[in-house]
Amino acid sequence: MNHLDLFKEKNIIAELQETDKRGVLEEMVDYAVSSELLAKTKKKAVIEAIMAREQLGSTGLGNGIAIPHVKIKGFQGDLSLVGRSTRGVDFKSIDGEHVSIFFMIVSSTEDAEKHLSILQWISGLARHRDFKSFVLGASDAKEILGILKEIGS
Repeated sequence: MNHLDLFKEKNIIAELQETDKRGVLEEMVDYAVSSELLAKTKKKAVIEAIMAREQLGSTGLGNGIAIPHVKIKGFQGDLSLVGRSTRGVDFKSIDGEHVSIFFMIVSSTEDAEKHLSILQWISGLARHRDFKSFVLGASDAKEILGILKEIGS
């Protein structure tokens, strides 16, 4: 599977407006609905599942990157978003640093192997020494997508 197929320009929020954890997660889900990446009828279930997952422990990996993710029984397809906050958000990350880059992944419990594969791919991006600085320096969603393609392929 080519993980880059999950990300298009419309899956990228070039600048998140919210300044706290819940606000960012809700903003990303709202964006998914308004961009027709997620049915409005699924909005509440996705927000509740993402927040419940965060209660188990922060998905902030450190180095300014978080991967809020969840598997939902019966969820059709995949929801994959990238959001950027150049000012950073206190996300209770492992290293205590603010998060600037968010990857939101929602998939079905029936495809756990695919979900894990996506998380591993994103973790690889996060470990690239220049990934964070390149994304923070990008001018728009198109440029962020280009960075994903360049580093993630």
